[in-house]
Amino acid sequence: MGASLELLVFSCNNPSAVRELLEASRKHVDNILVVDSSDPPRHRELLGLLKDLPLVRTTRAIPLGFPEPLQSFAHAQLTAK
Repeated sequence: MGASLELLVFSCNNPSAVRELLEASRKHVDNILVVDSSDPPRHRELLGLLKDLPLVRTTRAIPLGFPEPLQSFAHAQLTAK
């Protein structure tokens, strides 16, 4: 089995920008994980925007203001498949 390339995206209250980023990136990666810290209405909007994109998984995280504390959590999610 060859190497795979996974994209990790941190998101907070900007679902349309995440959709645009993933549409542009998905042909270059094997898997995508979106770690979303949006408020509940924006999180639901994001899920709706991403439901038809293959290879995309989402997980929810508490908003901490910056993504660095979530990197270990996100890495564990990528490897947990």
